[in-house]
Amino acid sequence: MSLKLWLKQYYWVALVGLLLVGGYFWQHQKTQSAGLETETEKIALKEATPASMSQTNTTGSEKQVTQKTGNTVVVVDIKGAVNHPGIYHLKSDDRINDAVKKAGGLTAEADENQLNSAQKVQDQDLIYVPIKGETPQTPSATTSGAESTAKINLNTATVTDLQQLDGIGLKKAEKIINYRENQGPFQSAADLSKVNGFGEKTVARLQDQIVV
Repeated sequence: MSLKLWLKQYYWVALVGLLLVGGYFWQHQKTQSAGLETETEKIALKEATPASMSQTNTTGSEKQVTQKTGNTVVVVDIKGAVNHPGIYHLKSDDRINDAVKKAGGLTAEADENQLNSAQKVQDQDLIYVPIKGETPQTPSATTSGAESTAKINLNTATVTDLQQLDGIGLKKAEKIINYRENQGPFQSAADLSKVNGFGEKTVARLQDQIVV
């Protein structure tokens, strides 16, 4: 059989064979290229991950430092000889001097000698600035023989402090605070009888436990 006759008979068979072989090599090359791209992406991702993790860790550390060093907000009530008595928001490392500034400063009648301006403020503090000639607004102590008894100052005591008095619960302690805020500081222990619910017998019983 001549070559010409053979090509004529098997032309389509040869063409299909060539297409199959060509398709095989094309698919093989495509698979290799895809594998190479995937491997390249893995390497790039691996190289980028440590930097990203480092950046995340650094950011987290900075947040922790900020939280540790940041000041908390405290609320104080300042009364007495200041220009603008009231409730103020301060930072936990502020001093009484900062609270006085917030309240517009001291009045001309204020007695600075009774005020510890360097003392740090605390949440729920009641800061009372006395006027000149007023009895010191700090709890005092009286001594009887070898026994020392701490007295409660009606003008500076908190609700918790007042509940240490005999027969004084939460409601009566709040009445004392409300009277002090609305009527001004107590001038004497006997003024306690002006508070609603405090009779002469109650005041007499508490006489040795309170001071102004």
